[in-house]
Amino acid sequence: MFKIFLGILLIFLAVAVIIAALFSYRFGGYRFGMMYAYPAMWLLGPLFMVLSLILLFLFIYWVINAVAAHEDNYTNMNDKEYKEALEILNLRYAKGEITQEQYVKMKEDILRK
Repeated sequence: MFKIFLGILLIFLAVAVIIAALFSYRFGGYRFGMMYAYPAMWLLGPLFMVLSLILLFLFIYWVINAVAAHEDNYTNMNDKEYKEALEILNLRYAKGEITQEQYVKMKEDILRK
C-alpha cells in the first residue's frame, strides 16, 4: 500500500516538475523580472508544501504505530510472565508443596503486580 502511494506521489512530482519546466521555458524564463523569473512557481510552491505535510503526517503515523507496537509487546510480555507465574503456583499447590492459605496469598500477590 505504501509503495503504491509512494510511486503515485513520485509520478505526480515528476509530472509537476516537467510541466513547470515547460511552462517556464514557454514564457522565456528571466524575461519577467524578479518576481516572475520562474512562472511555474505557482505550481511548485504549493506542491512542495503539500508534499511536506504528507511527509509530516506519514512520520507522525509511523511514530504512533511504533509506540503502539512497543506497548503491545510490553503488555504481551507481562501477560506471559503472569501466566507462567500462575502456572508454577498452581503446580506447586497441586503437588502439595504449599498450603491453601499460602496459595491464595501468593496468587493475590501475583495478580496485584
